[in-house]
Amino acid sequence: MIFTGIDQTERAEAQQKAQEGEATVRRLLASLISAQETERRELAREMHDVFSQELAALAMEISTLPKSIEIAHPPTERLAEIGKKISNLADEMHSTSHQLHPAILDELGLAPALREECETFEHQSGIPVRFTSNDLPASFPEDVSLCLYRVTQESLRNIRKHTGATMVRVSLTSGDDRVKLRVEDTGDGFDVSEARKSGGLGLVSMEERVRLVKGKFAIDSKPGNGTVVEVSVPLNRK
Repeated sequence: MIFTGIDQTERAEAQQKAQEGEATVRRLLASLISAQETERRELAREMHDVFSQELAALAMEISTLPKSIEIAHPPTERLAEIGKKISNLADEMHSTSHQLHPAILDELGLAPALREECETFEHQSGIPVRFTSNDLPASFPEDVSLCLYRVTQESLRNIRKHTGATMVRVSLTSGDDRVKLRVEDTGDGFDVSEARKSGGLGLVSMEERVRLVKGKFAIDSKPGNGTVVEVSVPLNRK
């Protein structure tokens, strides 16, 4: 009986240490996500305010050069080519800035930001995306909007990289004082338990983001059956 008591005490102490270790990891991950978003926001603003605008202005200036060059054979084609490359670079930098922190999320709200993200994904990947939104409130808390946007972004990134999907459906709805996000694809699917064992940061990051806004995260996938990601977040978190 004495040994049993000692064993129970040791197990209790080990369990407490494990829980404390898990809580520490979660705090560190939450801090990392917060710091990452702050850095992304600042970098996105810097890229947009400085580099993108300067490149766009330079492209416009180059496009007017042929009219002002007074020589027999102005290098019109070459200048046009350079101007086009600069314009393309400006577009790419704008896209990168958007990925870092979507200004549309701040300016127009979650639904328009998700719709644009889906349209961009469809254009770049060639995979059709159907986006729907219903019964949404006028606005969402900033942390909820950012969480749902990042989960959608990560889900679409995974679909593009791994699944071989031919169709994607993204829906955003609200009801019962909750907002619900669903991302579904018709791809190859995967073993969720194996993905968790591998410790992929994408899945961990999505789960932690949802936990930080007191939401529920679920992912359902099997090899050959596609994947469904579902998030439900309470709108009243008092």
